[in-house]
Amino acid sequence: DRPLLEGLAALRGKVPVVLAQALDEHGNQRQLFAPYQSLAGSEALGSVAVCRDADLMVRRFDPASCGDSTATSSLAGRMAAKLGIEQDWRGYIDYASGDPIQYVPFHQVLRWIDSQDSARLSSVFAGKPVLVGVVLPFSDRHPLPVALAAFEPESRVLPGALIHVQALRSMMHRGFVQPLASVAVMLTSLLVLALWFGRTQAAKTIFAVILVFALP
Repeated sequence: DRPLLEGLAALRGKVPVVLAQALDEHGNQRQLFAPYQSLAGSEALGSVAVCRDADLMVRRFDPASCGDSTATSSLAGRMAAKLGIEQDWRGYIDYASGDPIQYVPFHQVLRWIDSQDSARLSSVFAGKPVLVGVVLPFSDRHPLPVALAAFEPESRVLPGALIHVQALRSMMHRGFVQPLASVAVMLTSLLVLALWFGRTQAAKTIFAVILVFALP
């Protein structure tokens, strides 16, 4: 623990730090080693609980209804707040935001540190939010709706760290995808069904164009 504590002490007051807080086997927030929390600060804990749908897919983001209800904020939410982006985040993760995710192996980072390659470290990490997580073949894997990883381009069962990366991306760009109100869904469905009616192709085309621009 000592090297990590020394690193946290060195970062204190210089770089914002958020510590991930996982759930234990009973679904409660796992307690962190007290000195870690003391150095990082009382507002540095972020839950990494994820929302699973009925098919076990991770699409939604809603810390208040996923995992332990005592969690005050998510990891991505805490990081976004440190970047000056703060609000009550809920919705569907925008999996279309950004390119496929790549990662830098930690042993590579250690080599740059050992060789004092400050230029490389700065070019890769300076001015960017950095997530330190585990990428293993059979640990902490979740089914996702898209193939999100550049390092596993054919897989949709991917490390949990990528969910938090994509949630943070959503917060930093267009925000989360919001579902339409039930009334809007019904009206849209009726309008789409109306495309079956009409005598001419031109009328149907005009109707379709109007429908597209009328949708939010």
